[in-house]
Amino acid sequence: MQLIPRVLVSGGLLLALVAGATLDVAAQGAGPCPYASDAILGQALGPGAHGQVVPNGTGAICLVAGVSDTPLILTHVANAFPDGTPVPADQLAQVAPTGVVQGPNGSAQLMPIDGLGDSATLLIGSRADGTSGAVLTVQRGTDLYTFVMASPPANAQDLLTGLAQAVLAAAP
Repeated sequence: MQLIPRVLVSGGLLLALVAGATLDVAAQGAGPCPYASDAILGQALGPGAHGQVVPNGTGAICLVAGVSDTPLILTHVANAFPDGTPVPADQLAQVAPTGVVQGPNGSAQLMPIDGLGDSATLLIGSRADGTSGAVLTVQRGTDLYTFVMASPPANAQDLLTGLAQAVLAAAP
């Protein structure tokens, strides 16, 4: 099986987007998130959750706000796994933007997540500069989804897996 890590942005860029997004999401976005409507976000995260596409030319990166002080970044890459064969969690973690959770001299914990897509893994970690992050990476068929949060709360696993379940349930 061929693993094609086609994550659209680097961990450093995602960290900058998440950590630096003092949000008026509507002002930063280029339209609603095409794969996570505000209805889906509200169902998963609570009223007030709002998503916008980050203007990057692909429409695959969305910024979500209105949930807490920390916004979320969602990505979707269609056909990231052309043969659709489920990828083991340790290999799936290799396509995650790990710079969000672990920089030089940082630490991260990898947790496979059962029952989510065909394969899923959660990385939660801290960077040497004291920042922390969480990245949930999900393979569903040929598609790759990532759910990224800087400064994750204690319930980050529940929050991110609930969001992923809602997004995947609404996906074609």
